Amino acid sequence: MNLKVVSLVAAQLLLLPLAARAAGTLKVPSASFPTIQSAVDAAVSAGGAATIVVAKGTYKESVTIDSASGLVLRGKGKVVIDAQVAGPGVTVVHGDLVELRGLTIINFNGAGILVQGSADTHVVKCFIDATSQDDPSSGDGIRAENDVGISIERNLIQAVDGDGIRLDGASEASIEKNRVLDVHGTAGIYLFHENETPPNGGATRSHVFGNKIAVLDPLPVGIFVGGTDNTIERNDVGTESDGLVSAADATGTKFSGNVVASGSGNGIVVNGASNFLHRNIISAVDVLAAGIVVNTGADRASMARNTIKPSGNGLVIDATDCASVHDRILKPKVLGIEINGTNNQFTNDVVTQAGNDAFQITGNDNLFTGCKAIKAVDDGFDVDGDGNKIDRSFSSNAGGDGFVVFGHDNELTKCGASHSGDFDLLDPDEGATTNTYTDCKFKTSTIP
Repeated sequence: MNLKVVSLVAAQLLLLPLAARAAGTLKVPSASFPTIQSAVDAAVSAGGAATIVVAKGTYKESVTIDSASGLVLRGKGKVVIDAQVAGPGVTVVHGDLVELRGLTIINFNGAGILVQGSADTHVVKCFIDATSQDDPSSGDGIRAENDVGISIERNLIQAVDGDGIRLDGASEASIEKNRVLDVHGTAGIYLFHENETPPNGGATRSHVFGNKIAVLDPLPVGIFVGGTDNTIERNDVGTESDGLVSAADATGTKFSGNVVASGSGNGIVVNGASNFLHRNIISAVDVLAAGIVVNTGADRASMARNTIKPSGNGLVIDATDCASVHDRILKPKVLGIEINGTNNQFTNDVVTQAGNDAFQITGNDNLFTGCKAIKAVDDGFDVDGDGNKIDRSFSSNAGGDGFVVFGHDNELTKCGASHSGDFDLLDPDEGATTNTYTDCKFKTSTIP
């Protein structure tokens, strides 16, 4: 290409509108782009992928990114967006593959970052800070509405008066390794559920992994889950209220490997059906609270290898068709495992040093296999319900009775008790009992 042609091409480029020349890397502030919004508008108008690099400093604006594709908005140094309570710090609408990185948002309203109707948005290493908010009505830290594939990663959210991270109608989201501190809304992380009639429905197939949540306010829960097939995994949650909660519509939720400490609430509360709880470590300090509560209607819950440390009650089951396998309850202040539901199965569960009964069974037709009650202050197994089957289960060193059976038509097979403070077996009906005891070993008993 000769010099004349090069000059002609350059002249033609200069005649193009600024927006048409904006693709590539745009720097803020600059002569062409004094504000973040001006750079965003130019990049969106030009179309195609663009990176906006924002130099350190404070920018008093509320930024809207509308219908962008492949746009990266990145802070270089400490970049503060002061929304001046005019709205969210950054709003992404109908975007595709938009990335927000390294931004600090203050003085926002409604949300620090709001993402609506977008796909594959990435929010990473942002700081949503409402500690010195001019207006206390800050709203949520990061909120996504009707989105697919949003990734929210390694952000810090602090002192917002709404939820830390909120998904409303979002699917296939990834919320990983964020820190959420001292929020005042419903939850540290809230996956909206359908029963509250949100505008876009509940969250589905989302993964909440490795987040740290510390909430001092007595009302918000740590993580609230609605929708279907969501996974809550390896989070560290400390709250005054309940730690992890699944809503009534939260079916197929998986809680795995979480560490939960609750001051006055329950550790994990299950309201949805077919939830799975695996290898969680839970402590609930209040004597009126429980480590895990499976409420009426939350049927077919599956629990395996959870550890519940000092709590009021360890595990409370009010639902039906649930299964508990190898769960350990250590030093509960009141009851170890309280069973009010029916047709549940308990296999190889162990309760150590319950402040009252280790197993209190008021429900009917439950099955216990290989369970152990160790050093209960009162009874090892208190069976008030009917039609329960207890197989190869044992009580040792109970302060009261090893087994006390008040109900009817219960079947005990190959069970035993030793070193009980009162009877190894107490059946108040004595000879008129309808309960059966097959190949059991009790040294002291009211049954001949």
